[in-house]
Parts: sequence; C-alpha cells; structure tokens
Amino acid sequence: MNIQQLRYIVAAIRLGGHASAARSLVISPQAISKAVSNAERHYRRKLFTREGRGVRPTAFALRFAAEAESVLARFDELEHFGQNLSPETDKPSTLSIALAVTPYRGRVFPEKHISAFLDDHPKIQGNILRHPSDTCIQALEQHVVDCAIILGAHSKGNYLNKHLTTISLVALLHRDHRLTGKKCLSLEDLLSVTVAYPDDIRTVYAGINSCFRSHGLPIPHYRQVPPLKKEILGFLSRGGVVLSAPDNPLVASNLNLTTAPIAHHQAITIPVCITFDGNSNNPQIQLFWQYLASLS
Repeated sequence: MNIQQLRYIVAAIRLGGHASAARSLVISPQAISKAVSNAERHYRRKLFTREGRGVRPTAFALRFAAEAESVLARFDELEHFGQNLSPETDKPSTLSIALAVTPYRGRVFPEKHISAFLDDHPKIQGNILRHPSDTCIQALEQHVVDCAIILGAHSKGNYLNKHLTTISLVALLHRDHRLTGKKCLSLEDLLSVTVAYPDDIRTVYAGINSCFRSHGLPIPHYRQVPPLKKEILGFLSRGGVVLSAPDNPLVASNLNLTTAPIAHHQAITIPVCITFDGNSNNPQIQLFWQYLASLS
C-alpha cells in the first residue's frame, strides 16, 4: 500500500463510502475500491460493513483512519521540507494564480486562504487573476498563470488536479418567493420555477443536469440572465431562482434576498480543484496546493 492509496482509504472512511470519496478526490470509484481491498487483505480486517444499500466504516476503520491521518500529515511535512530545501532560499520567487469567480453567484473558494498563504511566505511574490473557470483554464494553458483554482477538474494533457473542497449549491431567492417558507428545497421544487442558466457551462451546468437525471427527473427550465446585479435582482424579484455557492455576498448586501438549501439526499455538489501543469518547474505550486489542502 502506497501513500496515495492511504489517502484514498482515509477519505473513504471519513466520507462514509467509496462513491463519496471518489467524488471528493475526483478519481474513479475503482481506485478507491482497490485501495480498500488491498488494505483489508493486508491487515486481514474489514474496513466497511453493509448497511442497507450503503456501507459504514467498522470500529477498526475509524481507529485506522485516526492513526493514518497523523502519518499523512507527517508525510506532507516531509515532502514540503524536501521539495523546498534549496541553496537559493533567499531568492524571491513568484506565483501567479487564477481564481475562478462567479459574479453574484457566490464565492467558489475563499480568497482569504490565498492571502494567508502569501502572508506566511513573504518571499513569494503572488499575483491573483479573477475570472470565470473557463477563462482561468485558458490563462493556465497560455502560461499566463502558474496554477488555477477552478470548478471541477481540468483533465487535458499533462495538467494535474488536486481536490480542495466541494460546494453544495443553494437556491438564491427573493424573500417574497413562495418557496421561502420551506426548510429545504427538493429538486421537484426547482422544476416548478425558472432557474437562471449557470454561468459555468463546463462543470456547474453539467453537474446540475446530471443530478436531476440521476433522480429520474427532467432538467430544470432555464433562462439566461446577464451577469449584472440589476438583472439578477430583477430576475429574482419576478420569482426566478439562482443556484449559488453558499457564501454569496449578494445576500448580505440585500435584505430582500435569502437562500434555501437543497435536500441533503438530492444535493447538487460541485468539486473545487487546483490545477497546474505537471511539467512546471515552479516549486511554489506544490507548496501552495499543499497549504490549501491542509485547510480542508
């Protein structure tokens, strides 16, 4: 069992199953299953038991995960030490980052984490570009930036993807909307309203439609809404719904707006990844993504 398989096993135990871990790490469920099977054969202990249609971690698995997490943390520290030990440690270095933004549809990833990293590493001259995910990818491919934090993964060529977090979309509503009285909304509720066309077609649009189809439902009725505050507010005041990241500054600045979660069993989840060229010779990329991964 290698260190990567150990990460897979810990994710499966902590997230309660192979499929959840695969979605979180943006890998195939087969990779998770292989790692778990290898560990079970090696230790001659079960890591999961059947529970209804799903599985749950055994008591041994929970203890194993607790021990393994400390091993992984120590390994990451060792990697960081080895990769950043250099005779040129006093030489200033640069790191250019593209951060995906979704105008008026919530924050994809907290920019404060990037700022904290740069504050902790004053010898790194950081530069942040803020664009939609597709533009971030173009900037990466054209070598305008060293890495990009985007919605979903970028599987083209030699680009590597590291999962940072997962956001569960919420419904952004006007406070007078007929659905605001509900504790949470179902996908069926969303079929009864007009939904703003997602501004991220590659990942969010595909993710929403996939979620509806997986529950045997048609896709929502979409309407294109320009990415302007006046247009978004007008659309919401007329009974429309915007699917948003949970952290949406538009709600804090407008008392007429509120958000409602989607029912847990029908959650629309979108992975957030950092992607970079696997052939890049900038050592700060590894340092940066490991720092961000340690925050999750």
